[in-house]
Amino acid sequence: MKRWFKILCATLGLMACDKDMIGPQEVNPGPKPVLEGRHILVINEGNFGSGNASVSAYNPETEQVQHNVYSGFNENTPMGDVLQDVQQYRGRYYLVMNNSGKVITVDTLSLKNIGEIDGLQNPRYISFYEDRAFVTELYAKKLKVINVNTMKVEQEIAMPESGFHTTVWNDKIWVGSKQYLVRVSAETLDIDSTYTLRKNVERMAVDHQNRMWVLTTEAPSHLYRLSQGGVIEEDWTFGSDKKPLYLEVSPDGRHLYFVMDDAVFRQNVGVSSFQPEKVLNFAGQNVYGFDVDPESGELYLADALDYNQPSTIYRYSHDGVLLDQFKAGVISNGFCFGN
Repeated sequence: MKRWFKILCATLGLMACDKDMIGPQEVNPGPKPVLEGRHILVINEGNFGSGNASVSAYNPETEQVQHNVYSGFNENTPMGDVLQDVQQYRGRYYLVMNNSGKVITVDTLSLKNIGEIDGLQNPRYISFYEDRAFVTELYAKKLKVINVNTMKVEQEIAMPESGFHTTVWNDKIWVGSKQYLVRVSAETLDIDSTYTLRKNVERMAVDHQNRMWVLTTEAPSHLYRLSQGGVIEEDWTFGSDKKPLYLEVSPDGRHLYFVMDDAVFRQNVGVSSFQPEKVLNFAGQNVYGFDVDPESGELYLADALDYNQPSTIYRYSHDGVLLDQFKAGVISNGFCFGN
């Protein structure tokens, strides 16, 4: 009796598992293709030494978010340790992995891994000019020059200090190197100017008149403006107890945004005095990343909470009206705005 009972159960089990009855099946299914629409990548650096860095993809039109998209589109392969920066260039995303000492390149449409760039120590931020990428280092006083075609480090440029943010402006590579702002010739790859500013050159932004603004964070913090010719023509000073962060620019280039005192401020670049306007308050949040959508002008804030649970992302209008909020990965530190 027991034998016949087992056979009956096995037969019923096979019937219940008929593929025609329950539809198509997948093994380790990847995330839905949210990258077909316009998407915003959330950079989740993860915990140092844990290898839990990830990328979330957010569609601002549908307000849908997809988690772990890199791993999902690459057969569940982990990215590595501490995702520091993501930039888009010539149909590729470049994912800078700080503690893993590499840059991962992926296709912007599918996020499929194209290759990895080694020969780095603790890379931080990346910028591009023609066939080269320029990567700053956390500890080494070097700017790494990468050939984007061969994906190899082809040169190292000595810096006065370790590097932070880097950008390209007026056919020059600009590097924040603690208290120095370094200008590198894109043709010769030689340093042609070094500006000594207030310590901790934070970020650079270019306005609608093609002038570059530079924010430093060591108190008293400064906001410098460089003319198109690279001359410092404005120097605004913050209060001695202020520490502004995350300098960004509006899509039309007429306003600067930065974070300070549990609030986001906006400064008109066309006025002759420093009179920042408070746009929104976020008291009680642990803001670890901020950016401005270059198309819509909407503001994105990343709250890292306790650095262990998934971060909360807030999306605001340019005037500070909350539009949406959602969860991302662990320790979200920034955003990359896709097509």
